[in-house]
Amino acid sequence: WADTAAAGNAAGLGALLDDSYISYGKAKPETKADLLASTADPKKRPASVKISDVTVKVDGGYAFAQGVWTETAKDGKVTVLSFFDVWKQSRDGAWKAMVSQVGPVSP
Repeated sequence: WADTAAAGNAAGLGALLDDSYISYGKAKPETKADLLASTADPKKRPASVKISDVTVKVDGGYAFAQGVWTETAKDGKVTVLSFFDVWKQSRDGAWKAMVSQVGPVSP
């Protein structure tokens, strides 16, 4: 996910997201279409993205991932967010993110 975001690879990110994907925690909920549009926009593309402190728990066809997303903008501004994602495994075995919750991490 981080690699596709930093590369501006909207198609690659789209392959990871369920069509019903939604993210909460920013100014307004973001749909899959919203996230893909911002990923494809060179003005919104970060200089780098790093994820850390990731833990994943799998329960049947669902996985729950949490961790820290650190994004550095082209102007050097660093944004650190905690994330919690819910993934669902499809019948063909592929995993798709269904929902994300993000929030700022205090320094």
